[in-house]
Amino acid sequence: MIRLLLVDSQDTLLTGQTLLPSVPEALGCMGKVNSQVTIKVAKILPNNQALHESWRDTEIPPELVDALKKHGLGHLIPEAETPLSDREASPAETLLVTGNRDHATSARSQGIGVLFLQEDEVPNDEPSFRDWSQAPLLMRNLLEDDSDDCLAASLALALSVNYGLEETYLQTNHLGNNEQARLDTDTIPSDGKVIALRAKYHYPVINPGLGQLDGIYVPFPVSARVQLSSRGSIDSVTWDRPEEEAFAEVEGFLGTLLERDQILLDPNQKKPGATHKIEIQEDGRRYLSRLCFR
Repeated sequence: MIRLLLVDSQDTLLTGQTLLPSVPEALGCMGKVNSQVTIKVAKILPNNQALHESWRDTEIPPELVDALKKHGLGHLIPEAETPLSDREASPAETLLVTGNRDHATSARSQGIGVLFLQEDEVPNDEPSFRDWSQAPLLMRNLLEDDSDDCLAASLALALSVNYGLEETYLQTNHLGNNEQARLDTDTIPSDGKVIALRAKYHYPVINPGLGQLDGIYVPFPVSARVQLSSRGSIDSVTWDRPEEEAFAEVEGFLGTLLERDQILLDPNQKKPGATHKIEIQEDGRRYLSRLCFR
């Protein structure tokens, strides 16, 4: 069982003085893992010094300290008095997340597990990821955390970044006044799992009659199924496109918003009665976003 999770401060978290994409969200997900696991960012010392013991005595780069604190992750910075339950973790109870090959080799030589950040697609028999949005699912599996909270947070990040699925939530059962998350799983030949969930996906609404709103992307509710591998990573994601009736309803809704002058078409425009606005995102697409309910 893993009791100490260390994230390498070198070649793993920063690009220049900025955290890599999805790092804040991924490290936030890590906070939902088993409470018995101590999670810290650590500077790896040279000369094969025992990593599972030396991590307390190192100081990580100030630019990384600033970046972590900026995103509310200052608790991941190691301190000499950091408690670790009632005893130190052994090498077998330690996992290192790193993008530095030398550090990975050193950790393995000490009997420490490694989750490797690799930029290439070279086949690797050990757990590895190419983007931080994929890391929490792998960490969850390695830390043997089966909690629904951890799974939901890890899936939400990976599905949003890699598949464009937003507002994901696991299917639920209602038991009296309590809502209990239900993991809807089926065993598959690869020993992974298939998870059923609800989400929203943006589709373009094509209708020249909508004028300036023609081609705008609008969120539609979808039912999705996610197949996880035995290592915990996503193998595939499938969902059905909404029926044409759903698009027709949205077209009517957009027409009503236009008639009532409730959409901010210009981000610099002020309109007291507006309930929605148009956002142009990095991909150049225009998205409908709600401002308030009326």
